[in-house]
Amino acid sequence: MNQDLYPVTNDELERLIILNEECSEVQKIISKILRHGFSSVDPTNTEDVKPTNRKMLVEELGQLIYIIGTIMDKDVDKVKVINAMWNRNKSINTYSHLNSFSSNNNYMLQLHHHVDISESLICTDQYLNTILDKLETLKTREEALEYLESITFNLKF
Repeated sequence: MNQDLYPVTNDELERLIILNEECSEVQKIISKILRHGFSSVDPTNTEDVKPTNRKMLVEELGQLIYIIGTIMDKDVDKVKVINAMWNRNKSINTYSHLNSFSSNNNYMLQLHHHVDISESLICTDQYLNTILDKLETLKTREEALEYLESITFNLKF
C-alpha cells in the first residue's frame, strides 16, 4: 500500500472500507423504507421468500454494528466512543421532539469484545452513569480498557 496515499495499515484500511460500505448499505435501505415503507419487498428479488425492508434493515444494522465493534476493538478508544454516545443521547433527549428518546428508554450499544449475545447485560441509565463515573476515576487508557474488559458486556441503556 502507498503510505502517502493511505496513511493507515492494510488492516485499518480494510476495516474502514467495510465500515464505509456498511454505512452505505444502511443508508440505502433507509431510503427504500422512506420511499416504500417497512413492509415493502424488493420486486426484483427472485427468491421464493422475499425479505421485507424491515428485515433488510435489521440485517444491515447487524453488519454495521459488527464492524463498529471490530473497529472499537482495534482502532479507537472505547471509552471515548462510549462518552460520545452518551453525550449524543443527552443531546437527543434535549433537542428531539420524539418521546422515544426519553431517559427511561433503553438503547443498545454493543461493545463487541468476544461477547456471546446470551451474556447480554441490561442496565439503566443509572448503571451507565456508574460505569462512566468509574472510568473517569481511572488514570490511564490501559486502566480504562482493563476495566471495560473486566465487565465484558453488551450494554443496553
